[in-house]
Amino acid sequence: PSSPFDQPHPTDYLISRMNKLVLALCLGAASAFVPASRPAMRTVRFAEEAAPAEEAAPAEVEEAPPAPAGPPPMSEALPFLPCPPALVGYDVAGNHGFDPVGFTDWFPRDWLREAELKHGRICQLAVVGFAATDLGLKLPGEIHQVSSINAHDVALSYGSMQQLIIWLSVFEIVSAIGVNQMINENSGRKPGGEKLPYRH
Repeated sequence: PSSPFDQPHPTDYLISRMNKLVLALCLGAASAFVPASRPAMRTVRFAEEAAPAEEAAPAEVEEAPPAPAGPPPMSEALPFLPCPPALVGYDVAGNHGFDPVGFTDWFPRDWLREAELKHGRICQLAVVGFAATDLGLKLPGEIHQVSSINAHDVALSYGSMQQLIIWLSVFEIVSAIGVNQMINENSGRKPGGEKLPYRH
């Protein structure tokens, strides 16, 4: 007599198919890290070379085609990926060729650097403010006598966050003038520069 445990479960087939699909997806993702192979150079035989030497008319010497460019330099940050072309020779601090998504193919690199520095500085200020509040450095007034965890909700209830978004929007509009001049007008402003955001 056969046991009910000997019979295949209806979901066994589905699980087997899912396992094969997951394996195929993993192998497909892993193939993204395999360097592309170059096609083999084919030798083309011209009709003049195939003809006997006596019948061949003297041909002009053709210049050899330029040697193919070497492989692109590899990224220092991700040594298994090539360095993005926009970052090759981009002489700024911290450039190690890190752009696995390829943002430098879509956006100007100075704009990306400006955004990176601005976000980094805001995060540094946020960490210092968060720590300072919990260490007891607080402004006078009832609104400021809260922990850093509750500060956001309290500021929303008093209307401070709405004012903050207005003033930050004004700052972003003014700084966008300088960023536009840096990218489109070659004003000489460096990304994240300490100068005024616009040219006089």
